[in-house]
Amino acid sequence: MNRLVYLALSALLLASPAHAACPVIDATQEFWSLARDARGASDTTQMAAFRAKVQAKYPGLHAPHVIDIENAELLERKAVQALNEARANNFAAMAVVRDIQNRLPGLVAKLEKRFPDFRCDFPIYLMVSLDQFDAVARNIDGVPSLVFGVDAIHTLDATPRLSVFLMHELFHRYHEQVSGFGDDSGPDQEIWRTLWAEGLATFVSAAFHLDHSLADALMLPRDLEQRSLPLVPKLAAEMRANADKLDPGLFSRYFEFGDKSAQDSGIPFRTGFYIGYRVASLANERCTIDMLIHWDATTVRQEVERDLTLLSGKDFAALAPPCSPQPQRR
Repeated sequence: MNRLVYLALSALLLASPAHAACPVIDATQEFWSLARDARGASDTTQMAAFRAKVQAKYPGLHAPHVIDIENAELLERKAVQALNEARANNFAAMAVVRDIQNRLPGLVAKLEKRFPDFRCDFPIYLMVSLDQFDAVARNIDGVPSLVFGVDAIHTLDATPRLSVFLMHELFHRYHEQVSGFGDDSGPDQEIWRTLWAEGLATFVSAAFHLDHSLADALMLPRDLEQRSLPLVPKLAAEMRANADKLDPGLFSRYFEFGDKSAQDSGIPFRTGFYIGYRVASLANERCTIDMLIHWDATTVRQEVERDLTLLSGKDFAALAPPCSPQPQRR
């Protein structure tokens, strides 16, 4: 995205006064209290206390579909590790809780001002995720929710770019509300869908934060853009060939921490975020951001095909997806 596009979008981002929106539930306090009280206790004692004081209070947050741990014993062992880590780093992740609580109202207000059809009507939970995730969208006790893992955010050293990260996650919720594209299906959706969802979220979160570098919007690795640039034709061609696949291995290769073949080839992990960002940038050269957000699956699939073809260095003879007869507003 060039700077003129950034500025055109940012002109509409004047912050409105913060107001009540999504309820933010701090589910970390019981964990911190336990970590203090159980200092020096045996692992068995800490496991039992975790079950009684943390897991029992928030069973929905510790369900397997949220925490991604099926085995109860493994969950408790990881809880002890997290308790030890909290004490070792002097409860550093508590600052992440306060920072998120302070930043969320203003970020929600910006999203609502720029995109009036965004509804911040879902609970937001802050929890110690036992380093399982930094953010996920899950049903908690039957209610669609956004959950932040404050310990993982601290571990990833995301605090310097926290506002960009939070906007990325909030935008995912908006994008899913209006067009059904989200990040919570993971490897259970086609590669092209995740590429579009993550690429557009990266593109928009970068546009909201002109005082940050693209590296901050891409998050990890910090040199993702520099390492991906010379590989763009190869990566785009590979993703185009695999676009319709449902494959956990490919999902990990493009959107998580890679696989051995990628590592052996010098391909950085999470390249799908950068290629997705480039796809969104190309789409925005013709169509407004508002249009892109509201595109249906058929239009998006056609656009992804077009842009991956262009990024791979080939001509695209087919007609591009129509935008709208409206004048373009970037």
